Amino acid sequence: MNTRVQDEWQHTVRYSQLPVQWYLSRNGKPLSLMSWRVEWPAQIRVDMALDVLVRVQALFSNWDRERVPPALTNAQELEAPIALDRAVAHAANGLQVAASPALSTWIASVCGRGDLDGLSYPFLDEIFAQEVGQSALNLVSGLVGSAHLPDHQKEQQSRQILDRVQATLKLCHPPEGSTRILAEAQSRGIPTYRLAHKLPAYQLGQGVRQHRLWRGFTSATSHLGTVLATQKVLTNDLLRQSGLPVPDQHVVVNLDSALAAAQQIGWPVVVKPASTDYGIAVTADIGDPAVLRDAFNLAQTYGAVLIERHIEGTMHRLGVIDGKCLWVARTLAPQCESDGRHSVAELVTMMNDARGHNAVLHGFSGVDVRNRQVLDMLARQGLCLEDVPPPGKTIIFLPHANISTGATRELVTDAAHPDNLKLAERAAAVVGLDVAGIDFITRDIARSWMDVGGGICEVNPTPGMPDKEAPGWLLDYLFPLNSQGRIPIVLVIGDSQSVQTVHAELVRTAGKFENIVGACRNGAVYLNYHKITAVPTALSRALRIVITEPTVAAIFIHVSSSELQTDELILDYCDLAIVWLTAQEHKTFGDRAQQLHRSAAEILHQPPAQVAITRCQELLERHFR
Repeated sequence: MNTRVQDEWQHTVRYSQLPVQWYLSRNGKPLSLMSWRVEWPAQIRVDMALDVLVRVQALFSNWDRERVPPALTNAQELEAPIALDRAVAHAANGLQVAASPALSTWIASVCGRGDLDGLSYPFLDEIFAQEVGQSALNLVSGLVGSAHLPDHQKEQQSRQILDRVQATLKLCHPPEGSTRILAEAQSRGIPTYRLAHKLPAYQLGQGVRQHRLWRGFTSATSHLGTVLATQKVLTNDLLRQSGLPVPDQHVVVNLDSALAAAQQIGWPVVVKPASTDYGIAVTADIGDPAVLRDAFNLAQTYGAVLIERHIEGTMHRLGVIDGKCLWVARTLAPQCESDGRHSVAELVTMMNDARGHNAVLHGFSGVDVRNRQVLDMLARQGLCLEDVPPPGKTIIFLPHANISTGATRELVTDAAHPDNLKLAERAAAVVGLDVAGIDFITRDIARSWMDVGGGICEVNPTPGMPDKEAPGWLLDYLFPLNSQGRIPIVLVIGDSQSVQTVHAELVRTAGKFENIVGACRNGAVYLNYHKITAVPTALSRALRIVITEPTVAAIFIHVSSSELQTDELILDYCDLAIVWLTAQEHKTFGDRAQQLHRSAAEILHQPPAQVAITRCQELLERHFR
């Protein structure tokens, strides 16, 4: 394809501003699909389109085939536009699989059933999904543009294009923990929405029943508790005052005071910055002044330095949600066993690669061979990066165990002593966190801390989720009793004179319970009768406004006959749909109206006004009582 045709191809791509549709999966829960409408140029021949489809399939063949739905189904019978649609959809799924192990698992659970046709693919985060779709279109565009090249050059260029689009996606895909929560929420029918383009923060639920999440923080996470937890000195003092076991600790400003603090506390000690996270510049088990000097010089580059009594034992992360310790994970310092064939540097690369495919560890840094602490630890074992250790030799890369610097975790919840669980629950309550990870060092997690000692070294407001059940436990806390966080939605289609009456009845009934109705009608958004938008607002945008409004307890949507022709509103669910269309309007807009109200739990066709009003009243009273 020459340059002129390539340029023309680029300009013929067309898609809607928010190309989202909803599909009801087999378990009755709404599955969100991103659907693009692309105008493909007529110059692309069938053989060229099929070649692109085959090349896309080849690009993603190194990933688990079960996780990327097959693109080639009766390929010989496909027309060029259909083949290209499938190529883009297949690439979009493949790009999601490559970006995240959690997305990979979720894609495998919802795809491959043969019921996702056209240029559609499932998604959890709409902003990331749009970037994925654009990247997939760019990928296919590039493959079409290289159709004239020899096969070996085609393959080389395909890989180059794929590398570029993957680099772009790394900048915007959601954190792994958030992805696991979003997948669990969708499986439960809890609606999810990304709150901002530039921040992967999410709303789960609607209106007054919503909860918001960012990383490990919830809407209920105390700001004061977070401040206390992230200031190590404050945390230590607060826990000590409450009778909880913590190590002796001193803040020091120079090497002399650091040595004096170590002498006062007693060797061995731990040296770490006072205000960093992720195990940065932490040196543990220091037994002599020379090592302390090096550790202090490293830590002081981050500000004030803490000298802390070293606690013998193994680090454990105890996860607390809503006052209950639900999981215990032993944290192991980064280490591996030599196979006798690979150098230390190669073993680190293999270990880090495996980490990238782990749904729990993905997103956390691996071992950094440039880290001076890693090189020092290897030297203590008589090793350097180029050495090939004998088979079976255990190589330890850091003296401390932090998941953000290459450590791993293993669940030991069932072995943990009840006193240790209660200790974690008390620590979270004292600091004031609804969700917390308590870092507790003990020689034996199966024995009570009151018998074998131990101590809490940190409290984390973002604890991570090493247990596969953890996202479900978090949602059980936010949405108890299997609730879905939905608020009642009433949809009216048509231009009956009773539309205003229905709106008024919803406001009246909600008002009896001191609740507010968010209304989308006449190109505007209302809270009860108070207009809150200054410019004409499309229904799809208006609905998003009321769904994210924290004061709204019910939603009223009016779709006029004219809006049936122009608006791209698509609902995943509504409680009641009232259809007031004339016979002629049914002929003209019947398919579009059915697309809107097919998600309704109840549909009233041409009801008398009083029947509609009564059903609205009953609906709200049932939800609000």
